[in-house]
Amino acid sequence: MKKSASKPLTVEMEIPVLISREKKTHVAYAPTLELASRGDTRAQARKHFDEVVKIFFEEVIRMGTLDEVLADLEWTREDHAWRPPVEVKHVIRLPARMPVAAR
Repeated sequence: MKKSASKPLTVEMEIPVLISREKKTHVAYAPTLELASRGDTRAQARKHFDEVVKIFFEEVIRMGTLDEVLADLEWTREDHAWRPPVEVKHVIRLPARMPVAAR
């Protein structure tokens, strides 16, 4: 009897990603997955991050640890779907005054 090919799992989600510049390198970081990547440009960092996320999910699914890993990352399961933790963003502007030595 011939085995039918299993349909690949498709996951759709929106993950908040911070892309920052560190010297000549761009870093993409997602706190909700604790994953990061880098690239010489923002686009390259984003592309590498997409690859990292794909590998991450392929591996946790292959190992059978998806539920455990996402729960450890504080994701919640609702109606058979995983939801990332809510990111609360606060921008605080603090006045800063410091003495600067005259040259």
